[in-house]
Amino acid sequence: MGHPNIIKFYDLFQDQRHYYIVMDICKGGDLCDDLVTWGKLEEVDAAVLITQVLSCLNFCHGRKVVHRDIKPDNILLEQTKDVNHVKLIDFGFAKVFKDGEEMTEWVGTVHYMAPEVVNRSYFGASCDMWSVVQISKHDVELHFR
Repeated sequence: MGHPNIIKFYDLFQDQRHYYIVMDICKGGDLCDDLVTWGKLEEVDAAVLITQVLSCLNFCHGRKVVHRDIKPDNILLEQTKDVNHVKLIDFGFAKVFKDGEEMTEWVGTVHYMAPEVVNRSYFGASCDMWSVVQISKHDVELHFR
C-alpha cells in the first residue's frame, strides 16, 4: 500500500520467542491519545487530518481494499502535535473486495461501525466512510476551538 499516509511495512524478523515488524516510525502517538492531550483542535487542523484519512480511503478503495476498522486509535501522527503527517494503521480487518461484492462480517470497533455492519446487513466499502464521519463528528469536532 504505497500511500504517504498509510504505514509502511519494511521487514519481518523472528526469534524463538518473538516476531519483530519493522515499520515507519511515528513518534506522535495515536490520534485518540492526542485529542485528549490537546484538548482543542483548530478547524483547519481538523480539515487537514480528515482530508488525509479520506485520501487514504480513496487510495485503498481504488485498489479494492476496505479497511473496516477506521478509528482514532488507528491513525498515528508521525511527529508530536502534527496533524499534517498522519499514518493509517492496523489493516487486520481489511478485506480485498470485488465490484458489487457485499460483506456481512461483524468486524471493527462498535462505536465507529456503520449501522449496516452492526445489523449484519450487507455492506460495502462505504462502511469506512461512516467511520470517518463518526471520527469527525464525535472525536475531532468535539475538540474544535
